Amino acid sequence: MIPPYLADTRVAKLTFFPEGGNLIEGIPAKMAFKALNEKGIYGIKVFSQNNCHTIIIEFI
Repeated sequence: MIPPYLADTRVAKLTFFPEGGNLIEGIPAKMAFKALNEKGIYGIKVFSQNNCHTIIIEFI
C-alpha cells in the first residue's frame, strides 16, 4: 500500500513592499513583507529598533 501524499503546509506566499514604492538596483532600501499560507495570516512577534537598539514598536 502506498501512503497518502501530504502537502507541505509550511509553504507561504511572500509579497514584498519597498519603501517609496520602487526598488532600484544598487540603492539600499527598507522593505516590508507579508507572508500568507493557505489558512491566511498568523502573527509572529517582531521587534523594531532605532539606531540605539531601543525597541520602539512591537507587533504581536
